[in-house]
Order: sequence, then C-alpha cells, then structure tokens
Amino acid sequence: MFHDYNFRTLPNNFDVKGRVFNSYFNSSEFRDGLLYGKWTWAFLYASSQLRFQGLHSNKSDKAQFGYFAKVSIFNANGQIGFGNENLGVSIIGVVDVGTANLFIGYMETDSGWFFGVRAEASVATARIGSRFNLGELVLK
Repeated sequence: MFHDYNFRTLPNNFDVKGRVFNSYFNSSEFRDGLLYGKWTWAFLYASSQLRFQGLHSNKSDKAQFGYFAKVSIFNANGQIGFGNENLGVSIIGVVDVGTANLFIGYMETDSGWFFGVRAEASVATARIGSRFNLGELVLK
C-alpha cells in the first residue's frame, strides 16, 4: 500500500554570500501521524557547543565537560522516530567526511580529572544513537 508522506523540503541556503561555513545546506522532513523523519546535509559544516559527555569503552567509563567545536568538509545526519512535537523516541545517524574536532575543558582520565585541550582529525566518521524527546520547558 502506497502512502504519501508529504515530504517537505525546507528552504535551501545555497550560496549565502559572506559565509564560509554552513553555506551549502539542504534539509527535508516528513510527518505521518506519530511517524516522523528528518535529514540534513551540508558542505563546509561547522558547529560548536558547551558539552557534557559520557564516554564508554570496554576498559572504563569516563566523562568530559567543556567547549566542543567541529568542522567538516561534508556532514549528513538523519533521524526517524515515533512521537508528537513534545514527546518521542527516535534513532539518529550522523556521517562526517574530512573532520577536525577541538575540545577544551575538564576531562576524566585513569588518574583523575584535569583541565586540557584535545584536538582530533579524521577522514570519515559515522555514528548512530537514540534520542528521547521528553518535552519542552517553556519560560515566560
């Protein structure tokens, strides 16, 4: 049975004059009742944020808190899930090509916490995860 998901392409920001990063960008999304999805791709992608992140490996669990910045030649991400505008659960995936990351902040190591800087570069990365939307806090 075919169903029209009403795909909606959001406005393109192609060739925005005066901007180097996030200038070549496209995004689309759909919703069919509780089923929804969205995806985005961008050339010369850049983002930054304050971040608290837990890191899990076979050897140990660690955490870090600080400023995180990322620059990629190409970034694509997608999300598909169930829920409404306030509550939902979804699976997300992200792919980056030609990426450089910078983290400045507190990092947990085997010998304790310390303040430092970590820089990484990669040819290609991919990750998948889940997102739980537990509602929005509205301040008036």
